[in-house]
Amino acid sequence: MTLNTLEAAVATLAFLGPGALFYFTVSMFFPQRLERQQTIILRSLAFSVINYAIWFWAIYLIVTRSLFSEHLILTVATWFAIIFVSPILLGFLLVYLNERNVIGRIFRRVGLNPIHPIATSWDYKFRDTRGDRWVSVRMDDGSEVAGYFGSSSFASSESAERDLYLEDVYRVADDGQWQRVSGSDGVLVRGEHIIHIEFWNQDQEGYGEDG
Repeated sequence: MTLNTLEAAVATLAFLGPGALFYFTVSMFFPQRLERQQTIILRSLAFSVINYAIWFWAIYLIVTRSLFSEHLILTVATWFAIIFVSPILLGFLLVYLNERNVIGRIFRRVGLNPIHPIATSWDYKFRDTRGDRWVSVRMDDGSEVAGYFGSSSFASSESAERDLYLEDVYRVADDGQWQRVSGSDGVLVRGEHIIHIEFWNQDQEGYGEDG
């Protein structure tokens, strides 16, 4: 049996489409590890199989019941929900459960320790840092960059470019007081030169006004 171009496209969409949508939805919230194309395809296929397993009962009704064969719109709408809507909702559900560590607690309760969905400490910390932090960045030349990581700041989620943008720059005095550099429009720090980063909460004492 051979497949023409249209049949091949439909088959690819049916087998990989739901998994790819699921994978894309989750990746919007959890930066993904660098993986080979073959691994991504296999993951997408596995997610598609899980999606179809969940909706097996609906697929069975579509195939066996005359209700669907007599109502084209209902059939199309059901397939659309299974292939396109369901993977996105399942992706959001997985993100919601991971945000509350529900899945991790379940695994640990039965003695298992799953791999964390966030690949690096950089992604883990900056994903959890939703603004309102002061940071001190130690550079490889021994210098220090101090600044405020707020809602307008940014930390790259691209593993090859770990750059950091701080919206406000501070000068650290000899007595440890932080003074905001007036007129500053922020600072961009190249990740390749960073040695380590220290974080402080907003209510930490010792931060001054413009200097």
